[in-house]
Amino acid sequence: MKILGLTGPSGAGKTLFSFFLCAKGYPCINADELYHSMLIPPSVLLDAIRREFGDSFFNEHGELDRKALGKLVFSSQESLEKLNATVLPLVIEKIQKIANDYKINGAKILVIDAPTLFEAGYDKSCDVTVSILAPEYVRIERISERDEISIDDAILRTQAQKDDSFYYKHSDKIILNDADETALKQKAEALIAELLNGECL
Repeated sequence: MKILGLTGPSGAGKTLFSFFLCAKGYPCINADELYHSMLIPPSVLLDAIRREFGDSFFNEHGELDRKALGKLVFSSQESLEKLNATVLPLVIEKIQKIANDYKINGAKILVIDAPTLFEAGYDKSCDVTVSILAPEYVRIERISERDEISIDDAILRTQAQKDDSFYYKHSDKIILNDADETALKQKAEALIAELLNGECL
């Protein structure tokens, strides 16, 4: 089984790109969705976050206040790195288990949609890495609308992430999402053709 690692900064459109790939029949693991599913109490992941960040980020039901924690980590590089070091090993362990199931069931290509693919070191388990990039102002608007936060908070999130040069340096392939959804879908189809022809695996 070949593994395609898909990444990029928040708001760039990697999840939409992943959707286009999955619609063509490729199985996909969305690391963000997996992470959120692991935040339902009781949870080993929540226990780890509580140990590192304290009780103030949890309500009386043991649920994580994601907005409060997000505001902290996206305004402090040190806190963001601390959160990544806390949760990424647990998420990767879960991804590896799911990926192994796909392999056993005969999947030929598996897409891993992971915003911290390189930071987690999971790119080393991928046969090809693809980063989706978009203009910063577009990403800010998308993040604000998607997460229902202010433009200022969305700016903080973009500033806390890696810049484009990071992705150009580490990725096997860069795809620019600088037009509309139709254009992005066409780029996804072009990537599929490359995969089928073995050009980027």
